[in-house]
Amino acid sequence: MYKEGFRFAVVTSRSGPELDAAIRFVEGFTLPISYFHAVDNKPKDVICTKLKARAMIDDSLFKLVELINTPLTLFFLRRDWNVHEKVTGELKEQVRVIKDWREFQLRLLELRDLHEAVCYSNGWENNFTQVKKITDFIKQNPGKASQMLKNYKK
Repeated sequence: MYKEGFRFAVVTSRSGPELDAAIRFVEGFTLPISYFHAVDNKPKDVICTKLKARAMIDDSLFKLVELINTPLTLFFLRRDWNVHEKVTGELKEQVRVIKDWREFQLRLLELRDLHEAVCYSNGWENNFTQVKKITDFIKQNPGKASQMLKNYKK
């Protein structure tokens, strides 16, 4: 994903020794992540907005719910320990449930294509400064954005 232009940051409620352990974990797998931000159990929307992030993955649904009114595309990573957390009703439109990291990768690639199609069709540059504009367009015009993606893939 890094080779395809994706950049990742860890935005976590962990701090102190727990944050240090998370950093060591990432370094142990030699993941291309160099930015870590501890929010100390405060909502993550402020830092995600500053980062102009396009997506967020979490295994805690309540943490994603805090981010619903942001430009982020939200992914809930289903795990054995969180099966009791249900994505129902209106949440289904806002939070995408995924089963593993491979699915997250595929969804990010789809999201990139959608953003590229919307920008191409509207004559916009697809960069981090445009994230809110792009996601607002997609939310307000889902059918049109979907058609733009189909046309773009041709």
